[in-house]
Amino acid sequence: MTIVDIFLAFPSLLLAIGLVAVMGTGLVPVILAISLADVPRFIRLQRSLVLSLRSRAFIDAARTVKASQYWLMTRHIVPNTLSPMLVAGSITAANAILIEASLSFLGLSIMPPAPSLGNIVRG
Repeated sequence: MTIVDIFLAFPSLLLAIGLVAVMGTGLVPVILAISLADVPRFIRLQRSLVLSLRSRAFIDAARTVKASQYWLMTRHIVPNTLSPMLVAGSITAANAILIEASLSFLGLSIMPPAPSLGNIVRG
């Protein structure tokens, strides 16, 4: 989690600019840079959700009847963490669109023949 905390210390746009500068321009490096910039938020959210669910009564009850780890994960943990992760994903999708538009406006993203929001704004 220390590595995740280090990534969270930087704004996602700044991290994406740095990653695109290292990997180069194009569609695939931009997608990777935006993904790597936003993944630490999901890791932190998933960890906090699992830690909060771990102490709930229904998990203790399932452990009492000797439920396997696989059963706990597939029947209790994953379904209860799916909704918050989907909400975070929808919010992050809007952030990813803004980051891609910023990168293409700066000339670090998809080159001008390809359509991009930042290329349209740039003019």
